[in-house]
Amino acid sequence: SIPALIVATAQGGWTVLWVLLLFVVIQNLETYVLDPLLVGNTVRLHPLYQLLAVIGGAQVLGILGALIVPPWVAGAATLIENLYLKPKA
Repeated sequence: SIPALIVATAQGGWTVLWVLLLFVVIQNLETYVLDPLLVGNTVRLHPLYQLLAVIGGAQVLGILGALIVPPWVAGAATLIENLYLKPKA
């Protein structure tokens, strides 16, 4: 967003505010809606669990946690399903 904000600063006035608002809305939409839906479908994990993994990882480890915790949750869900749930069925 930094290059867009620099260009918007050259335009002056309300443009900087609109560009910043647009980036915040798009970033939040991607992070909290699209990522859980797309990644959750790929790894067959419920979007709510994916969202909680991203938020929890970000709270504990910051940006790095948001990147590495969701695959761990997907792996744990697969292990639980294959080792515990399928043998009982």
